[in-house]
Amino acid sequence: MAGKLPKFGEISIPSDVLDLHEVGTDAIIDNLGKSCNLIYPPKVTECPNCYYDPRTRRSNNIYKSGGPKPFENNTTCPWCGGVGRSTSAETETITLRVYWNPKEWSVVGGTIQNPEGVAQVVGYLSDLAKLERAAEVMLNKDIQGIRKYRCQREGEATPWGFRQNRYFSQFLRRIGGG
Repeated sequence: MAGKLPKFGEISIPSDVLDLHEVGTDAIIDNLGKSCNLIYPPKVTECPNCYYDPRTRRSNNIYKSGGPKPFENNTTCPWCGGVGRSTSAETETITLRVYWNPKEWSVVGGTIQNPEGVAQVVGYLSDLAKLERAAEVMLNKDIQGIRKYRCQREGEATPWGFRQNRYFSQFLRRIGGG
């Protein structure tokens, strides 16, 4: 019967169509995606060159045998400057497809009000744990000399795509930059 809609569960999408969707999505992420820096929370590590004194919360300025920069005891450690610890933020680069325009956002049903400074990213599920661990995301690291798009996650990530087992979608809110 022409014009009759099938009931829920009666529609079957050929696996070739699903495979083609994945090939196309892989190509979009890999070829049109942007290299994005994930900035993880800073880690505090002890100085490899001297001993840390927890009472004074500083270096005790005594050379640790085998340290990278020998110095005389009771002088300032050349490695840490007498602090005894170093704080460094670890970064990692992943490729994400970035959508700034809500008309391009992949949302089913209804319209979305676009709050100022919100972007949607689509990436591989294998990178989701990295994104969730990051304190900040720098979108499009290739233009960071011109403009920095510093963002934080907004809400929770959702599976994306027909099979929902290969990609994720996440909203990011811009928190600053220049």
